[in-house]
Parts: sequence; structure tokens; C-alpha cells
Amino acid sequence: HRVVVNTVLSLTGSCLVSFYASMLMRPGGKFEMVDVQNATLAGGVAVGAIADMNIKPWGALLIGCVAGVLSVVGYVHIQPFLERKISLYDTCGVHNLHGMPGVLSGVASAIVAAGASSSSYQTDLLGLYAERGTRSAAAQAGVQAAFMFITLAISVSGGVFTGTLMRLSFFQPAKDQFFQDTQAWHVPEMENPYYFDKRGEIGHKEAKPASSQAKTSALRNPEQASPGEEGLTLRTVSEKIDTIAAAIGSLAQRQP
Repeated sequence: HRVVVNTVLSLTGSCLVSFYASMLMRPGGKFEMVDVQNATLAGGVAVGAIADMNIKPWGALLIGCVAGVLSVVGYVHIQPFLERKISLYDTCGVHNLHGMPGVLSGVASAIVAAGASSSSYQTDLLGLYAERGTRSAAAQAGVQAAFMFITLAISVSGGVFTGTLMRLSFFQPAKDQFFQDTQAWHVPEMENPYYFDKRGEIGHKEAKPASSQAKTSALRNPEQASPGEEGLTLRTVSEKIDTIAAAIGSLAQRQP
């Protein structure tokens, strides 16, 4: 039952504090969606290593609140700093939601281990710490901290190795073949993306696909599109939307 109660309370703390921290740190005192979607979950990560421990309700709430603030600080300040200084782009916010709250969980596990005693649990601690029979509370806390640093070393070295491997030219995508799988796959003709089809319908055999560069240029600047081209441009989309809106308005006016 401790796992369920501690996890729910920690998530509650991170959810409440994340909204408040997002409002304080973001311009205009408004919420940021990335904070709401991610930092609110940081409490569940931070309490993970001690969810089954006797940390009391206030302890679970405290850990969740700290994790929520830490995660929002990561999104607002730390992530932009890493992008500017070392070009480290965390597109999924893993460092802010899982990395830093995970380290917080490791620190909390060492603190909790240092204060764990048989009297507080009313039983021996072998079920929680297998070596506690021959190890003191301080020694157990040191082991928890040591393995936190070992985990960090493994994760950082693994990330550096993967990043170095992905920088090789072998893994770089073809610069002029975005949105097309023909370089590596047998693609049925009918499954060509619709924006390469001039007619915008089934006649793929009659209409030869236009180059992605020309289409991208037409989307960015409709004035550069060819006069007779029927490709999808911002102007044609806007005109179709206006036509549909006018038709709906006229139908609404005819209703008694």
C-alpha cells in the first residue's frame, strides 16, 4: 500500500507545483504546454526509488513538489542553456522529466536509507535491503549514493557512444529526399504523398511527381508557384476555406 499512496501523493505535489512554477517562470504569467504535459509527471519519477519506503505523506508530497519545480526549471532555463553552449538538443525533454528527477530520486534513496531503522518499520529491514543484516544505515546510504553515480556513468557514456555513432555519415539522411522512402523501400505508386500529385486524386500514372524542393518553395511562397500548377499552396488552401465558409454561411441564412 505504501507504493500506491506515496506515488499518488508525489504526483499530486508535482502536478500542483508545476502549474504554479510554469506560471511564475514563463513570460506573461501564462502556463506553457510542455510544462503541463511533462513536469506534472516528475513526482512519479522522483519517488520511484523510495516508493515502498516509510517516507510519510508529507515526505511524498515534498519530493513531488521539488521534482515539479526542478523539471520546470529544466525546461525554462537548463535546456536552452545546454542548446546554446554545447548544442545539446533534448527534443523529448528526457533530461527534464526523467534525468534530473531520477537523480533526485537517487539522492532521496540515500537519505531514506540513512534514516531507516527496525523500529520505524516494526520489522527487520532485510526485505528492503538484503545486506542490511551486516551493514549499518550509513553504509547502506553510501551504497545507494555509489550506485547512483555508477548509473549516471553508464548512462552518460552510453549516450556519448550513441551520439558519436549517429554522427557518422553512414547514418545521415539524404538531404534531398525528405518525405520519401524510395531510397530504402519499394514504395507502391499509389502511396506517393498526396502533395506530390498534381491532380490531387488517383491519377498518379498520368501526373508525374514534382520535386520536393519545388513543392516546398511553393508552400513557403505561393508567388513562386508555376501559373498552371495545381499543387497544394497556401493560397489555394485559403481560397478553398473561404469558399466552404461562404457556402456554410449561405445555407445558415436560408434556414427559417
